Amino acid sequence: MLDAEPLPYVGVVFSNRSRDWSGVKMSPHIADSFRGFYYVALLNGLPVNYVSDTCLDEGRFKEYRCIVLANVWSLSKEGLGNLKDYIKSGGGIIATYKTGLLDENGCRLEETRLKQLLDISFNSIISSKWSYIRLSDQHVITEGIRRRHILWGDFDREFTYRRTPPELGWHVYAEHEGGEEVAYLTLTKREFGNEYENGRSPPPPTVDTDIPAIVVGERWVYFSGQPGRIYWRNGSPDIGRLMLNSMKYIAGEPPVAVKSHGFVELEAYRRNGQLLIHLLNHTYPDRILVRGNTATNTMWTSTPECVHPPTSVTPLVDVRVVVRGFDVARVYEPLRDRICEFREENGRAIVEIPRLDEYVFLVIDLR
Repeated sequence: MLDAEPLPYVGVVFSNRSRDWSGVKMSPHIADSFRGFYYVALLNGLPVNYVSDTCLDEGRFKEYRCIVLANVWSLSKEGLGNLKDYIKSGGGIIATYKTGLLDENGCRLEETRLKQLLDISFNSIISSKWSYIRLSDQHVITEGIRRRHILWGDFDREFTYRRTPPELGWHVYAEHEGGEEVAYLTLTKREFGNEYENGRSPPPPTVDTDIPAIVVGERWVYFSGQPGRIYWRNGSPDIGRLMLNSMKYIAGEPPVAVKSHGFVELEAYRRNGQLLIHLLNHTYPDRILVRGNTATNTMWTSTPECVHPPTSVTPLVDVRVVVRGFDVARVYEPLRDRICEFREENGRAIVEIPRLDEYVFLVIDLR
């Protein structure tokens, strides 16, 4: 790994400044937005890395094809300038919710920094315990999603003092110039659904609006809500698909990806004339994590004091590593001292791994 650096594809900004300046109520929830985008890429075998506030300020992110500003409240003037240069040079951006609302010192701005970056301005906040987004015409962002209304929200896990987490169903009423609206906000007429569920279930979508929920530009996508945060909480397949489609719309197909029937973490690095690929199998049959980040110690029928670490890894067969945009000369496993076969197909190099137990390290020599 000497002299190796991450292979840039999608960079998710992990903004500690946004956590610091977002206040007592929202600070614990801010990082969920970052983690949701990171995790959906990781779970689907894509190369993804975190980018810090400092990297934005110093411009050390411009090789990424896509930068995700997932509810990054705090953006510095230097970071804004670097992001503007990044877009001019062909980079792309995904932004969500209240991104750019504060400066680097936590001061509330009269207008979001997205106005200068994407020509998006904030009109107001739509506060709703639950909401839905309503997909309009077919677009690349919405491919693979059959339903028209997508639930936007979740019930509070502690469910002691509130039914829903703070701001989870909220949206920014954003105004834009030059973007295409591919989804709109649909509201509800009540705060919860069936009383039988003690207020945990969502109410039905009833009030269609023309407030944009997803706006797509040539090199950017804006979500009025917090898709990353919701996905981190409940793994919504439809919201996950929207996030993945958005990343591929901006960044194109990944330079390296892993395909499997389980959960394989991919980490890809580059150095002169080589790609270095780490594959870690996270497919476990016996892992149980009931206790989350919660202060409550009661459940309906038992305690949440259940944390079972994995004791074995389920081997995966027919794992494939797909390489695009590189002229591959040789693939080998240095830990096993063996050469791996690969084939060329439609401009891609495909490496077949017959069996992945816990970990495989591949070195790909390039011509």
